[in-house]
Amino acid sequence: GPLLGRDALLKMVRSMEKSTGWRLVLSGPGGVGKTTIAVAALAKRDKTKVYWLNAATRLCLVGSLYRLADHLRLVPHKGSVWLHEVMSSLQAKLGLSSDWVCVYDNAADQELINDLLAPNSGSTIITARDHQWTDVTKVMDVPVLAKAPAVDVLMHEVSEVGFEDEDQDVEPLAALLAYLPLALRVSGRHVRHMQMACSKYIKHYDPDQEMQELIEREGKNPGDLVDAEGMVLDLAFRAAIKTLASTVKDVRARDNEGAAPISKAHKVAQREQDISVAVVAAQVLEASVYLGPVPIPLDLLEVIFARTTKEDMHLALRALESRCFLILDKKDQ
Repeated sequence: GPLLGRDALLKMVRSMEKSTGWRLVLSGPGGVGKTTIAVAALAKRDKTKVYWLNAATRLCLVGSLYRLADHLRLVPHKGSVWLHEVMSSLQAKLGLSSDWVCVYDNAADQELINDLLAPNSGSTIITARDHQWTDVTKVMDVPVLAKAPAVDVLMHEVSEVGFEDEDQDVEPLAALLAYLPLALRVSGRHVRHMQMACSKYIKHYDPDQEMQELIEREGKNPGDLVDAEGMVLDLAFRAAIKTLASTVKDVRARDNEGAAPISKAHKVAQREQDISVAVVAAQVLEASVYLGPVPIPLDLLEVIFARTTKEDMHLALRALESRCFLILDKKDQ
């Protein structure tokens, strides 16, 4: 969808592009749109090479640097190459020109990447939650959206639903989600997928009590809570859990087609199990962000989710496949 409410930030980022050797930090809570702004700002740089590095952990960053070195043909295809050799080759290669930008996405902290930063001959964008950075050109705080663009974002996501009273429904939901872009997009897409009004979404998932308890405990305003225990994002992703639980139920029903009817108590227990499997499915999706896009061995998932039974893991994966989130290699099953 369109990048709404970020014109001023985009203008500030693009104003730095007139020079080289700058290091810009986009800081803000998770889901506020730091990466999206970086993507939009770099989208029209036809003559500039953009190197994207996952800096969420040291392991992710080292992997990204090796892939970049391989892309630039700096890694021999035979034998081992140590990290210091890779960095030395990258520093030398990048130092030969200035027509590039390195993006260190989702950097945990400065100490993590200090010795793995590209040279100053080109430019660097760092997206991070922490705003305490030194030896950089500028730190730009990325706030949550203002009310008007937040409502526009949510309206854009639900626009295909077609409810006549949608204008009245959107504002309360946008406020409930504290105008956080990722929460707005996830919730809006769920509303559109489920063909429901925003008012029904609010009523059905009833997050008010949880939000109120957190407000009372933290003594803050809802808009200040975007990073408190992930509450706002939890409200948005709760919809995904509900949907996945329904999908798990459908998959289980297909497996048990023709079986004898079960008792009411058994149905209640099965519903709780479906929700538990749906949570596992959501966690698999989250893990895939770091493990993908290469094929992920089932054995690795079983190690990561050691407390999950094989049956529940297979059910979670099949539910994700039925929602087109992944493709299972049937030969490997």
